[in-house]
Amino acid sequence: MKSIIQVENLRKSYGQHEAIKGISFSVEQGTLFAFLGANGAGKSTTIEILCTLLKKSSGTININSYMLDSSHDNAEIRKSIGVVFQQSLLDEHLTVYENIIHRGKMYNLSKQELIDNYQFVSSYLNLNDIEKQKYGTLSGGQKRRADIAKALIHRPTLLFLDEPTTGLDPQTRQFVWQTIKQLQEETNMTVFLTTHYMEEAAMADKVIVLKQGEIVAEGTPDALKTQYAYDQLALVFYDFTEGANWLQENNINYTEKQNIFTIRVQSTLHALALLKQIEPLIASFEVIKGTMDDVFIHIMEQEV
Repeated sequence: MKSIIQVENLRKSYGQHEAIKGISFSVEQGTLFAFLGANGAGKSTTIEILCTLLKKSSGTININSYMLDSSHDNAEIRKSIGVVFQQSLLDEHLTVYENIIHRGKMYNLSKQELIDNYQFVSSYLNLNDIEKQKYGTLSGGQKRRADIAKALIHRPTLLFLDEPTTGLDPQTRQFVWQTIKQLQEETNMTVFLTTHYMEEAAMADKVIVLKQGEIVAEGTPDALKTQYAYDQLALVFYDFTEGANWLQENNINYTEKQNIFTIRVQSTLHALALLKQIEPLIASFEVIKGTMDDVFIHIMEQEV
């Protein structure tokens, strides 16, 4: 599969402080790519560089076959990308329709292209009910729909989403993600995502975790969960003391809270084997699968 983004040894320094420390990665065309890290890890700096908003200190970046930092190529890169930042750049005094059409004109779209593209984004983001409202009067979820429409009006091949669902209610978050996934699958658009919601990262084709300006982990969500997360077996015993004694006698480490014993297991099969041994003693059990939250916490706790 073709790479739409190729980054080699990217560095960015502010005086003596090196915010990005020689990172290299690639993003394949048509995929959902998640870029994770705690605040200050360098995520926003990297995105600003990729979007031609900030100059890098060194390294090479190729986006859509254009080499970043060439004035001609930077212009072509900007034509091929859409960006949804955490803070909106739309005019609160204009209607949703006026904002989006104005943005489209900045890309020198023809009148027919504007009409066609607006119909395209409106159909995906259900803008009919809000297009005549002034942007400043919208709810947070409605504003996010308009923000995404603005980023898509010129039909980019690459969409950057910087924490797109922060502060949204669960129903709106679900709508936003259904729309993004549908766009990605139906138009082969590449999505570059930063998020603090690990369940969103779990939907990605590839995940990179950044810490203090360095890449500390990368892979598919399943591969990262296999490496950094673990399953847990939660047990409730008929007799608290008898259950605790059995675990101690069999040298099984556990934690206990409110009479629930939790044991780290290597896999679901390992949990089944243990359950067969302890079955006569247990009143109930639950196998809790490892999550991307576990992955993120484990990685953040490690030394760089």
